[in-house]
Amino acid sequence: MTVVGNEILCASNDGEFYRFGWIPGDIESPRFRDSFVHGLGDTMNDKSASKVIGMNGRGNLVAIVLVNGFVEVRERSGWTVRQRFAAPDVHDAAWSAHDRLWPATADAVREVDVTGKATGRTAPDPGTPSAIAVSAQGELVVCDDGSRQQIRFYAVAGPDVR
Repeated sequence: MTVVGNEILCASNDGEFYRFGWIPGDIESPRFRDSFVHGLGDTMNDKSASKVIGMNGRGNLVAIVLVNGFVEVRERSGWTVRQRFAAPDVHDAAWSAHDRLWPATADAVREVDVTGKATGRTAPDPGTPSAIAVSAQGELVVCDDGSRQQIRFYAVAGPDVR
């Protein structure tokens, strides 16, 4: 599930997206808009590939993390596939500014561009990332499910991740 502006987007294990409209800040306002089959499995000739395990949106882009180790970047308007790339062991991802995506694996969080190419920036010592997000202030937020059981915040706006 992801929230982008006035839309809430959800994906089922059956290969469907559900779109709800809402008034940001009003928890009672979500209303069903539409649903459609996302067809991710069809595009890779593997129905099991359609299982979505993570999703994050920013602006007009939605990153969809698939169980088979791929990430699809789609445009919210029309759901056109903008890019698909391999991301082995990724289980979650979050967008930061300038169309930069931060995929999380069991022991690392690294920045990639919209094509999946690594930028060389890595969140130092993320522990065992179980979930990630980007805060309203632009900080990368990493939930460490390892022995520390912490939520870690990283400044990613400048040239260094700290």
